[in-house]
Amino acid sequence: MLAASATRRSFTTSPRWGVVARAGRPYALRALSDGRHVSRSSRLKPAYLISGGVVVVAAVVVIVLLLGGTDALPGIGPERPPTPDFAFETVKVTAVPTVAGAPASDLDAKATSAAHQVQETMDALYIGAFLDPGNWQEGSFDDVWGLFEEGAGTEAQAKVDTLTAGIGAGDAFDTILPDVGELKTKVLFDQNEKAYSVVAVVRFEATGSGKAGGDDLLMKSQGQFVFQKLDGDWKVVSFKVLRNDEQQAPAPSASASATGSPS
Repeated sequence: MLAASATRRSFTTSPRWGVVARAGRPYALRALSDGRHVSRSSRLKPAYLISGGVVVVAAVVVIVLLLGGTDALPGIGPERPPTPDFAFETVKVTAVPTVAGAPASDLDAKATSAAHQVQETMDALYIGAFLDPGNWQEGSFDDVWGLFEEGAGTEAQAKVDTLTAGIGAGDAFDTILPDVGELKTKVLFDQNEKAYSVVAVVRFEATGSGKAGGDDLLMKSQGQFVFQKLDGDWKVVSFKVLRNDEQQAPAPSASASATGSPS
């Protein structure tokens, strides 16, 4: 009886693993010491959860498509056209000195530098107002108003249909592409021969292609913008812009021309 009891209590210690091993089973239970033992059921549960989640997501997508179409899903829907490349061509830069008798030629380099900076701002203004699909398709031009001084920006927002493609452009056009961009600048200097104001005279034209066979629109913008440097940036402080848009019949497609009846 005593022998049997001694047998049941006979254990040895593994010097390598620091865990007990039963007599007659000369190996250490390494899996238990490392904490690497994972039950079979715990490995299967994530697979069921993932497959179930995929089914739920798929069901949501189907419901949204039925109710609202692809436009109802973020990142899914008609692809926006890219923003076309555009930059104004500066055709004339005039330096206007304040000091009587000061030769304007001495200020040409400073005038050219100021005119270049203003041109970059005008590029950003007209790209944001007419050519960036992210703006005109949504009818939102918030990034444009930041190019104006605060008071001028408030006035500009009140004239959004004159200064931009219009809040309804996304419903009217498939694309808007630039045709003409010309810029003339007069750079006014103070008594210290520092550029303090720039008058930019612009001529801009772009064509909006009508949706569903609708008429194209030639957008024609002519105006004058007065810039001053505020906190290191040239900002529009006043402006006067006129629009003289022209409706144009859409160009016939190649297929229509090929199948048309002979005259």
